Order: sequence, then C-alpha cells, then structure tokens
Amino acid sequence: MRIGFFGLILVLASLACGQESRPTSRPQRTSFDQAAKKLKGTATRTTIPSKLMPKPVGVVTYVPPSYGLAVNANKRYPVMFFLHGLFENADRWVQRGGASMLETAVATDGFPECIVIAPDAGMSFYCDSMDSKRPYSRWFIDECLPWADQNFRTLANRESRVLVGSSMGGFGALHFAFMRPDLFAAVAVHSAAILPDKVDDWSDRAKRAMGFLATEVADVFGDPIDAAKWKSVNPLHLAASLDPSKAPAIYLDCGAQDRYAFDDGCRTLGKLLEDRRIPRTCEIRPGNHGWDYLKDAHPIALRWIKDVLSRGTKSLPRTTR
Repeated sequence: MRIGFFGLILVLASLACGQESRPTSRPQRTSFDQAAKKLKGTATRTTIPSKLMPKPVGVVTYVPPSYGLAVNANKRYPVMFFLHGLFENADRWVQRGGASMLETAVATDGFPECIVIAPDAGMSFYCDSMDSKRPYSRWFIDECLPWADQNFRTLANRESRVLVGSSMGGFGALHFAFMRPDLFAAVAVHSAAILPDKVDDWSDRAKRAMGFLATEVADVFGDPIDAAKWKSVNPLHLAASLDPSKAPAIYLDCGAQDRYAFDDGCRTLGKLLEDRRIPRTCEIRPGNHGWDYLKDAHPIALRWIKDVLSRGTKSLPRTTR
C-alpha cells in the first residue's frame, strides 16, 4: 500500500534547513581542521570498509586526551555515537562545537571521558534504501558498531554505549535505540524529525513547514511514499511496541519555536512513552532548530548522559514538560 502524496518528502527534505538555516548571507564558519586543532583530544577523519555499502563510509572519530597515555594503555572507554542531520556530514559535530561542548562537560561537569564515533549518513535517514543497495541501517548495526569495538578500546557492552542525534540524526538515533534496545544504554536527541504515520495527523504548523521538494530522499521512503516502509522505521511506531522492561534510557528535547513543528512530535513521543510507563525525560525549551538551538540544549543532554553512565538507567527520573 502506498500513500499518494509528496508531503512527507517535503517535510523531511526541509530538514536541510533544520541544521542549516540557509540565510542569504552566512558568517564564515570554522573548518573541521581549525576546530579539531583547538581540541585537547584527537578528532580524525577516516573511512570504514564495508561489505554492505557500495563504498567505504566516512566517519569522524574522537578520542580523549588520556587515550594515548602509556599509563592508560589498558583502559577502556564508553562510546558515544553522534548522528548528524540532513545535508550535513560527520564533520559537523566537530565544526559546530559538539566536540568542544563534550570537552567542557568533561572539564567542568565530571562527564566521563569517552570515545565518539560520528558516521557519515548522507540523506539516508539512517535507513536502508528502498532498493536495498544502500542498507545504511544494517551497516550501522552490523559493521559500524563492531568496527568501533575492534579499532578502539571501547567498553564493548550495552551499559557503556550511547546514541545522540539531532534532527534527521535524532530520527536515526531513536530508530536504532528502539529497534535494538539490547545494544544501547541510552539515547538522547535534539529536535528529532518525528512525524505521525499519516499526513492527516500532522499539525497545521507541520504542514506549513513544507518548504521545498528534495527528491534525494525518495530512494529511502519511495516516490510516492511507501506507507509500510515509513511506518516500519518511524520512531513513534517503534516506541508503541517497545518492551518497557528492555527500553534504554530516553532523553528528548526540542525548541518551542521549532520551524518544522518537531516540538509537536517530541510531545507526542513523550506522551506515548509516559502512557506506556517507559522512563524518559522530555523537555520543550525556548528556541528554534539546528545548532543555534543545540549550543544551549546539548550541554543539558550531556549532563543527563553523565547520569546514565554513572548511575545506570534504572534510577533515572520520569519527566515530561
């Protein structure tokens, strides 16, 4: 069964502006190399060989300053996977300040030093393509996670593995966390691209957010949209069948002025989890969308992740605001 409309593609494609506001004039931004040089830890571009994807997948890795010290040769670290937004790539976590926010959290908030893996996802929404030629979801679980554990001194267990994502990356992080809760202790997302299964259920704000058509995502969801495919990967659908006893710790936030109305989706998912008695923290804060919002919201999420890693998932509060 297929839905004969382009609406979903329009909204999803408009996420390009979710991370890039596309002003007519844009200030000069720090390059990856410039930003990486300012870090105490080491951020590196590399690729992950793949038997599933058509070519090796780009990835940015980060190790803390203590990682290379001889005294820590046998020390293992928790690992955080950061998933970027549409029309971005793995560089953005370093370029836009995510890495420096992490180092500030380590220095001032007692955040544990960790390894970070930020893979390139293109416009995949972290899902397998319709023709299965680019099975990104399978690649992430079957190749990216094992690669991280094989190439870095990770604490290769669920309790030390965290997913973080923004916008399209928030969609992907929730998708992976709900699909494979056995692999991740926690998921923390900002402005996640959460929409109902049916366009008729979208708010008027969400419909007004349809800014332009990007056929680049048609190979992921179909053209017209394949209803079964969309539902199968939709975090709202996955959350409805998530076993509460196996759920990871869940953190959601979104700006109250989010230009794509994803605050509606954040509230909807928060309420769904609340009704199912699944522990979660759901926050709606002042702000719009993208990295200007993350500069205030992400440090709060890092403090929450610190609690997950230090106290475990069972003692987390259940809050919705």
